[in-house]
Amino acid sequence: MYVEVYDSNFSKLDEDTGGASNGAGNTDGSVKITADNAGTHYVLVYPYYYNAGSGPYSIRVLPEFDEPGASWDANQEPNNWRTHAFGLQVGRSNGITSNFEARSNSYHTDAADRDYYRFEAVQGQRYVVDVFNAAKAINTSNYHVFLEVYDSDFAAVPIVEDVSGQSNGSAKC
Repeated sequence: MYVEVYDSNFSKLDEDTGGASNGAGNTDGSVKITADNAGTHYVLVYPYYYNAGSGPYSIRVLPEFDEPGASWDANQEPNNWRTHAFGLQVGRSNGITSNFEARSNSYHTDAADRDYYRFEAVQGQRYVVDVFNAAKAINTSNYHVFLEVYDSDFAAVPIVEDVSGQSNGSAKC
């Protein structure tokens, strides 16, 4: 789906108009914006292809994780963007169980689900981020889960991968 967002002056703020969407999981089109002014904002949604068929779709507007009204379901969704990352607490007993949102063949999707999480780091402290007990259905080719770690400025943090033991993917940073 094409998605375009306009402010109250009808200035385009952002768009997802490429053949490969910014969406993940069952999200087919997705954009992030910052409202530079108050007032009514407009969203334009239309199919990629001129001769597209018809059918239902859903649309929502979400606040970022630190904004009022942010919430997640039992599987920490929606967390497909860094700005919607679900908060994690550091510590062995603070691990959580989540799910990759199933891709439904009832929907037009471009990519498998991706999940972002966030945690508060102390400067100079080293951390290990583990993904463990992953279902075989996620990992059908015996590859480990892809991990990336970003700092508070969304710059990639250098990691050393370690896929030993009971972990399906680890990042030492």
